[in-house]
Amino acid sequence: MKKLFSTLLSATMILTLAGCSNGGKTSASTGTDDKTYTVGMVCIGNAEMAYDRNFYNAADAAKKILADKGINIEWKYTYDHPEGDPVAADCTEFGEDGAIAVFLNSYGMENAMLTVAGDYPET
Repeated sequence: MKKLFSTLLSATMILTLAGCSNGGKTSASTGTDDKTYTVGMVCIGNAEMAYDRNFYNAADAAKKILADKGINIEWKYTYDHPEGDPVAADCTEFGEDGAIAVFLNSYGMENAMLTVAGDYPET
């Protein structure tokens, strides 16, 4: 589980910082995992906003990279929650749904996430 999370986090960070390139090839799959892992993302806006669209594009690219390695990811999103109680509720929902990770795409969301993070140590 930690290796999966590390791979997911690394792929997302790399794609977010460096952008997506069509020139690279991924290595052959080392096997398949029939399980699909849920990953949540709490978004400050929606898909129409350029700021959020970058996160969606990075998530899609990470999903493809991981799929090539036999790891299946299902991204779930919440929209238009800049901070406060709605963010905490979103994080709680993802934790209850068994998400392996929850990403926040704005700095203002941290405090709300921290109010519920201790309740979901596996997320």
